[in-house]
Amino acid sequence: LWRVVEIDMDRVAEVRNIWPFLRDRRIESYKNLTKRYIFKP
Repeated sequence: LWRVVEIDMDRVAEVRNIWPFLRDRRIESYKNLTKRYIFKP
């Protein structure tokens, strides 16, 4: 089930400061995973 939700960017920043592993992740390392699981028309 998918749905669109609003994101509180201030809360995101706060949580990233509390949980450094979310702040310090390297999103470019997920590139191959997105190719595998995101379907392109």
